[in-house]
Amino acid sequence: MSRYTGAVRFPDKSVMYFVYNATVDMARRRLYHDASQADAAWDDEQDLIDVGAGREDEEPVEVMPYYCHDNKRVAFDSRASKSHMVITGPCDFLSAIEEQNEDR
Repeated sequence: MSRYTGAVRFPDKSVMYFVYNATVDMARRRLYHDASQADAAWDDEQDLIDVGAGREDEEPVEVMPYYCHDNKRVAFDSRASKSHMVITGPCDFLSAIEEQNEDR
């Protein structure tokens, strides 16, 4: 499996980190305060993360999958909750595009 430490950038320019699974081009939902925490979580089980509670204070974010490899390019837009430390919106480019098309 090919994994990287990515980041989401909130409107206030703060950044939180996540594990990016490049094999399936998808961000894992759990967020971390620093890159070393995300690096240590590459093998953590995240399948049962509940995003429902995080929707109460979600904010728009820019998703940057290769942030910790000096690539700050935004791959897609999503939503996330700082207080619940979770990505609440799309975790991959195609889902983000589908959601964007549904909003039209």
